[in-house]
Amino acid sequence: MNVKIINPLKLPSLSLASRKDLPGCPAIYFVLDGDYVLYVGKTNNLQQRWTAHQVLNRVSGSNKHLSIAWLKCDDAGILSSLEKQLIESLRPEWNINKGTKKDDPDYVALRGHIPKELFKRFKMFCLEKEVDNSQGLEYVLQEYFSLEDSKKEEEKSA
Repeated sequence: MNVKIINPLKLPSLSLASRKDLPGCPAIYFVLDGDYVLYVGKTNNLQQRWTAHQVLNRVSGSNKHLSIAWLKCDDAGILSSLEKQLIESLRPEWNINKGTKKDDPDYVALRGHIPKELFKRFKMFCLEKEVDNSQGLEYVLQEYFSLEDSKKEEEKSA
């Protein structure tokens, strides 16, 4: 499919606030800020996807008036390739910044084993903060080292 002919601004759309009215169909979807495409995604069920989408974390507390446009896709088998082509073509800000930590030379993967109880607490923390594990770990480590730095500064000034 020639993705250059797909214009997200001419597709059906709803405001983010009306996302509960989205159809329950396989689709490619676009998060729009006016005429600007912020994000492109794929789903087998558009309505279910938007009941708790990670992108909502980016806009919570924001004054942006965002909308969701969609391209219904009866052949769910082409969703991944179509999404990839649209991201390459449109280069939406949130897709380009999303998931690039793996390719970012300033980031490294961290892996290890922790007690189950600590893991449960960490998962609850991530749910409360509405972030994924990677974002949660980065947040926790930043907070920890910030506290450690503060303690060292206090010890120096004492």
